[in-house]
Amino acid sequence: EGLDTGADDYLVKPFSAQELVARVRSHLSLARVRTAASDAADRARRDAEAAREEAERANRAKSDFLAAMSHELRTPLNAIAGYVQLLEMGVHGPMSDSQREVLRRVQRSEHHLLSLINDVLNFVKIEAGRVEYDMRLVDLGAVVAAAAPIVEQQLQAKRIAFERRVDSGTTVWADEDKLRQVLLNLLTNAVKFTEPGGRVTVDVAPITGDADTVLL
Repeated sequence: EGLDTGADDYLVKPFSAQELVARVRSHLSLARVRTAASDAADRARRDAEAAREEAERANRAKSDFLAAMSHELRTPLNAIAGYVQLLEMGVHGPMSDSQREVLRRVQRSEHHLLSLINDVLNFVKIEAGRVEYDMRLVDLGAVVAAAAPIVEQQLQAKRIAFERRVDSGTTVWADEDKLRQVLLNLLTNAVKFTEPGGRVTVDVAPITGDADTVLL
């Protein structure tokens, strides 16, 4: 009954002083062990809380840095885009067809770099739970055509033939910038893991009998 009410131990009379002292000594030792364990658990909880707060501060600092860096990079990119437009308009004199083609490549690279910066901003938004998508009908042929020149230098360096087969009018419902980045990632990996002198082919077509699915 004593144990049921919360007592640590009991002795049956008559008992010896030696037994009493031994019991008390044992329970004092157990009490010290329990106190030490409780203190250790408290310290562990405090350390874990401090580590969590430090990790959150570091994560906020990283997100703030990425957001600031991305915004700062937009400024020179916008300047590049502006100068290219001025050149295209002939403000600095007439341009040849080959020069216009070079400018178009500069524009494509500028747009690609801008999309990468937007990806960094999207990453920050994802961590904050505020990611956004600009969903619309996207012409896959145009997406492939815009992505191909960006990897052209890598293709030429490894003497890799490139072919794209896209059915005219093939469209998908997607975020164009994110879709282009996915395609660029695929092309970059294809070039990386294709042996010199090989071939990379982008084949895009609706799956027969399934009007809602496109095979890439």
